[in-house]
Amino acid sequence: MLRRRFRAVASAASTAGLCFAVGLLVFGVDAHRSWLRALGSSDWAWAAMNGSILGLLTRTLSESPYYSPLLSTPSLITPIWLAAAGLVGLLTLLAAASRPADSNVDRDFALLLLVSQLISPLGWVYYLWLPVGPLAALIATWRRERESEGIRSMPFLARWRDGFLLLATPGLVWPLFGTTLFSSRIDGPRSS
Repeated sequence: MLRRRFRAVASAASTAGLCFAVGLLVFGVDAHRSWLRALGSSDWAWAAMNGSILGLLTRTLSESPYYSPLLSTPSLITPIWLAAAGLVGLLTLLAAASRPADSNVDRDFALLLLVSQLISPLGWVYYLWLPVGPLAALIATWRRERESEGIRSMPFLARWRDGFLLLATPGLVWPLFGTTLFSSRIDGPRSS
């Protein structure tokens, strides 16, 4: 919308609306209402497979069956999450909108998909396959740029970007390792 690509916006909105309508037709209104109630009553944001900002804050600032909080202040979770998610969302929107209209669509799409998982309340890591296509295209573009320019002429930040991407890859494949690395409660849920 910010780039005034209204046909693309209309196409995306109509596709989302069509998918929603098909879901309602296939599963029915009652199943949809039940799904909305289940989403509203979720209390498992602390789970290790939740890679969102809310998941990190919940594991860090409140008790859970598997993790000891760094600081037990559950009343701070929602305000900090809303502020952080708003800031991350705004910065992402500004970054995507500030690029020229002919900029790398794969980069912008991958960025938006990854950030949507960060700001979502339940950003389950098994949804990380969604940005794989745009990320693969982006990595291929980076490799072509590297080969054409040579590694020495590659900007300093671009070399760091590639290094951080490689460093983050194990977390995408095996996230439980990172979340339980320093946990003292990895032997199972506590008894009540």
